[in-house]
Amino acid sequence: MAPVGVKRRRTLAPLPEGLRQIHAAFERLAHQPDTLGDVLRRACDTVWPSEKGDLFQWSAVLDVLDAELGKEAATRETVLAALRFTRTLLQNCSNRHVYNSY
Repeated sequence: MAPVGVKRRRTLAPLPEGLRQIHAAFERLAHQPDTLGDVLRRACDTVWPSEKGDLFQWSAVLDVLDAELGKEAATRETVLAALRFTRTLLQNCSNRHVYNSY
């Protein structure tokens, strides 16, 4: 058998300030699920910086969206806002293969 090589993990660049605030707001949704619509509206209104991000940085956010949208109480507006935000992520991030439906 061939020796198994150790893959070196690449460190990710920090998120710009505006995106960092949105990322933190999504992480707080675990404690305050009623504010998902507000966070999504703010996230969709944010102008993405010129540089491409990495979808790995947003995997926790995608998990939160998946959990919240899996509930039966998700409204049509919330689902549409989540789809808009997901589209924004996919357009502005590399490593799209992280997203299973891409």
